Amino acid sequence: MKPETKEGLDRYAKNRIHTGGFLRAVLANDLFESFARADLENRADLFEITSYIYNELPAICWGSYDIVEAWLVKDDPAITEGPVKKGGIKPEPTTSKPNIKPAGQNPPRSESVKSEVVKYIVCPFCGEDDFDLIGLKHHLNVYCDNYQKIQAL
Repeated sequence: MKPETKEGLDRYAKNRIHTGGFLRAVLANDLFESFARADLENRADLFEITSYIYNELPAICWGSYDIVEAWLVKDDPAITEGPVKKGGIKPEPTTSKPNIKPAGQNPPRSESVKSEVVKYIVCPFCGEDDFDLIGLKHHLNVYCDNYQKIQAL
């Protein structure tokens, strides 16, 4: 795992500091958005990142977008004592159906796309950030309401 990824997770857990779009999607347990927003290094490290979250971060700070947002606004100082769970408690598996967004169209693979790492591309229509090129295309086709409202020429 890249050091900046671990540092971002630790800042989120300990100091309740917002993460970028990729880590927010991972913390919210949103697989599709996690892959759409990940750069090549984070895609390769996704198992290590999720293992770190599961084993080292408080179970009450990850699992859904609602939980992530609640964690960021919570004022209870007892919860922010550190990124490591007390007593190694692991989260209980949920029996509720996950909140899955419609998949839309998957972007086609292209041999012409370079395999170099591109970081922090911002959507020009809504301002969301932390995309690579493929993730931005997926975001535009599936999630960006501002882009989807534009009429085709």
